[in-house]
Amino acid sequence: MDSAKEQNDEIDLLDMFKLVWSKKVVIAIIVIASGLVGLLYSKIFITPHYEASINMIVNSRNDSTIGNISSDNITSAQKLAQTYAVIITGNKILCQVIDELNLDMSYEKLKEMVTVESVNSTQVMNIVVNDTDPERAKQIVEKIGDIAPEILVDAIEGGSCKIVSDVYSTGKPVSPNSTKNGLIVALIALVICIAVIIVRDLLDNTFKSELDIQNITSLPVLGVLPSVESCMTQPQAAKRRR
Repeated sequence: MDSAKEQNDEIDLLDMFKLVWSKKVVIAIIVIASGLVGLLYSKIFITPHYEASINMIVNSRNDSTIGNISSDNITSAQKLAQTYAVIITGNKILCQVIDELNLDMSYEKLKEMVTVESVNSTQVMNIVVNDTDPERAKQIVEKIGDIAPEILVDAIEGGSCKIVSDVYSTGKPVSPNSTKNGLIVALIALVICIAVIIVRDLLDNTFKSELDIQNITSLPVLGVLPSVESCMTQPQAAKRRR
């Protein structure tokens, strides 16, 4: 008796799968509807952001010929790139950008929009501006490219830098990814649906059939009492329901 009960207390994965599969139509409707809501929400209510970038190369000294550049120069330039990144996002350069472009934003806000990082650990720095206005993003990164080299060279002696690319921008939003957001919402809805179905089934301790009783007690069912309505004629059952 106890062993039978322990067996039935265990979750039968096949039964769980059959249970979930029996609700597949409802689950599909909920998942598709949730995915569409996530997609539309991303497109309508989340402000798109755009990026514009420019590349700057850093040298450890003002070498005029490529032949003078050694591995030590490159290593030193890579370290300088990290220092330059801090200076570029400092208030001296960004505040000047705000003044010259007449931007209606604080230094802290502009700093959040600017990212400076070394490209694949080389001496090339990539300056990226993320903004809700694609044209303003291009203007900001272009202005940083105009202002930064002179200030950087003055700040750190023995180094040089210059812009090596034009301003690059696809003109397409980099965020939000509406398709990705829709898929994530749909996946979350799927997990919630399956969890609710399984939890409801596990909490349901009523007997649905004679087989349920046999599984729990391991005893044969000797007889089944019919329900009151099943013993009535159809007109009587209808009248009773009224």
